[in-house]
Amino acid sequence: MITDWRLLTGLRQEHESPGRSAQPIARSEVSPRLTSAYQGGIETRQRIASPDQAILGTIRPQDLVKPVTAPKRIPQAERRQKILDAARQIFDETGNIDVGLRAISARTGQTTGAIYNLFSGKDAIYAALLQESLSNLHQHVAAAAQSKPDPRSALRAAATAFFLYYHQNLFEQRLGLYQFEDGKKTGLGQDADKILNDLLAQTIAEFESCFAQLSPIAVSPLSPVSDAKDLSHALTAALIGIGSMTTLRRDQSLNTSGQKLVDTTLNAFLSGFQ
Repeated sequence: MITDWRLLTGLRQEHESPGRSAQPIARSEVSPRLTSAYQGGIETRQRIASPDQAILGTIRPQDLVKPVTAPKRIPQAERRQKILDAARQIFDETGNIDVGLRAISARTGQTTGAIYNLFSGKDAIYAALLQESLSNLHQHVAAAAQSKPDPRSALRAAATAFFLYYHQNLFEQRLGLYQFEDGKKTGLGQDADKILNDLLAQTIAEFESCFAQLSPIAVSPLSPVSDAKDLSHALTAALIGIGSMTTLRRDQSLNTSGQKLVDTTLNAFLSGFQ
């Protein structure tokens, strides 16, 4: 479209001679093509909603073209969780936790570069998944312990919750023991190891709290009752062992069950307390 200021300039040039002042232009003297373009420009200007949309009486390209809406930016926390969810799904489907970032990238639709912006590599993703798992474990164990009125029943409930968490979620068990498979390295870096160890310690502390509230039976000075911390560590080790045995179905070969082994172990631990 010819803008109206150029249109007027063109009309003046058609009807002015050098050295002669501008003469009024009769409507009949204007060519039909220019008249139509000029009227079109006037009509377009009249449709403009606000004065700041007009520049010298013309229409800017952005006024005529519908602006393209920028894609919605996904929050970092949401992108991070999508990566973890995809990694969990792939690990669960393939049975291989040591999966490459390209598979995770294809599952999430994010580039490997975008993943590296959030995680330093596969170990960091594994550490984040293990952190989620240990947090959930503590919530299960703590809730079970708090649901009972006395320390003895609270210890039984907490220990059973620990066992069932892994027994009913075999992926979580595999995740927790992955680093110990096939001689793999047993550390993820000082900072990550501290976070993970602290989370596990919170769960063990639930056992320790129960043991600390129990009254020991008087025994000979030659065979003192272990303190609550030692007992809580020993119970945790026993529960992990029972869980692994159950996963491998070794409990069936012994004609027993994981839950029965847990109950027997708790009876042994509690036998030294009133």
